[in-house]
Amino acid sequence: MPHRAPALIPQISYASYSYASSPRQQVAQSHSDRASYTDDLLALRVHLRSLLKRGQISKPVGFPFHSVPGSKGRPYEISYNSYEFSEYLYLDPRAKPHCATFSYAAPNSASRMMTWRISVPARESIYHRHARGQLEIAHVEVDPLVMETPFGFRLMTEPHILLEALAISVELGILINIQIANSRTPHRHHTKRGIYYEPGEVVFIAVDNNGRSEVVSVFEHDEYVS
Repeated sequence: MPHRAPALIPQISYASYSYASSPRQQVAQSHSDRASYTDDLLALRVHLRSLLKRGQISKPVGFPFHSVPGSKGRPYEISYNSYEFSEYLYLDPRAKPHCATFSYAAPNSASRMMTWRISVPARESIYHRHARGQLEIAHVEVDPLVMETPFGFRLMTEPHILLEALAISVELGILINIQIANSRTPHRHHTKRGIYYEPGEVVFIAVDNNGRSEVVSVFEHDEYVS
């Protein structure tokens, strides 16, 4: 398992909204909706992080990839194509479940990264009947060079590694990039968490919307080399 320091799940801030008619009544309703949604979203992230850490997700066979009907007498085979599935989360047994969508995007001409995301319905799609939208709450990218290492085989066959990365992303609320550390990594991605790593080790790097980054986890060399 990676070595990392604990972090708190941050609060989420939302942009302001404007309305064309009945501003007082609609803005008041919006504030109420926003507070309720923010509370629910924070509770959902805490709950989802816990499930991811414990591996209690109804993941498909072959996760972090998925399975398709097999050939030549095999019941199934693993597919590395893009896919998605839904997980229903119950915060209150008396209330409707929350739907979280897990998706995987295979490398393509636009991006060489392997990408996993988790999204939930955006506030507008919950409180307004005709609105549609998803809010991304986790985002993990894996550099293709990682897949050429012994760790890459473990990532493909041991679901808990990707679940751990998603849990960190849910917790911090930002992108997690999994890559191989090199001689420049300490200069580009410093850490204040007491985490130590050397070139050749696989590191989890948190990257915020402003491009600032920090190493938040390291898989020790002897943990993934057979």
